Amino acid sequence: MAAAGVAAASALLVLLLAAVGPANGGCPFQNPFWFVEKPIVVPVRDAAGEMVPNRIRLMWGRMENFKCVDYFQVEYFQRRNPMGTVQMTPRINRHKRSVEIEVDTSYGALIK
Repeated sequence: MAAAGVAAASALLVLLLAAVGPANGGCPFQNPFWFVEKPIVVPVRDAAGEMVPNRIRLMWGRMENFKCVDYFQVEYFQRRNPMGTVQMTPRINRHKRSVEIEVDTSYGALIK
C-alpha cells in the first residue's frame, strides 16, 4: 500500500514539473547595463542658496537595461591618492536618480 502511495506521489511530481516548465528571469544572460546620458556632479546648496562645503550631488538620468539593475553604488576617491582613499556609498535604491556624497574637495575627488 505504501509503495502505491510513493508511486502516485512520484507521478504527480513529474506531472507538476512538466506542467510548470522552465522559468526565465528578466535578465537571463545578465545583459549589460549602461547610462544613456552621462551622470553629472553638482554642488549641494543649503536653504539660503549657499554651496555646502565638502558635499556634492551625483545625478544620473536615462539608462539602458534598467530592469537588470538591483541597486546602485558609487565608488569615489581623492585624485592625489586613489589607492589610499577609496570610499563606497551604501547601496542606493534602484529607483533613486541621485545621491549626496561628502568629499574632501581640497584635493579633488574622482567618482566611478
